[in-house]
Amino acid sequence: MLLNEADALGISRQHPLVTLILACLYGNSAAKKLMKFKENSASFCAENALADIMAISRFAQLKLQIEFLGRQGGKFLRSDFVTDDDGLTEVFRCFEPDFVRHEDKSDYCETRLTFTVKLRRLLVDIEQNEYDQVVDLLTQSAQSGL
Repeated sequence: MLLNEADALGISRQHPLVTLILACLYGNSAAKKLMKFKENSASFCAENALADIMAISRFAQLKLQIEFLGRQGGKFLRSDFVTDDDGLTEVFRCFEPDFVRHEDKSDYCETRLTFTVKLRRLLVDIEQNEYDQVVDLLTQSAQSGL
């Protein structure tokens, strides 16, 4: 159901939003902290949770740029994300940015990020056979009919 909704909305099955919702379902306490669920669902602030999730890709772009410039003789060779939000800090450790590509389109610029995701670390309460099934589902395209 989650993946069907992501497909319907045009969200990649591998987007941090999708993987973090799965992490919540599979017992990851850091992901649950990041989502900031409330006992009363009417008090849940989706904007706050989404802003934290989107910080993953925003920081990844800056990290890759800073480290690229560092290799070209710039001041800094590495960058780290620092926050007092323990849930966000732990989740950040599961997303390692590899590559960013910007492509100009007719009326916008498309940005594509590639991450190494430590999915096993995100899905803490999962058996190996179910983990393998989740990985298969995440790597299938929306057009596969799911």
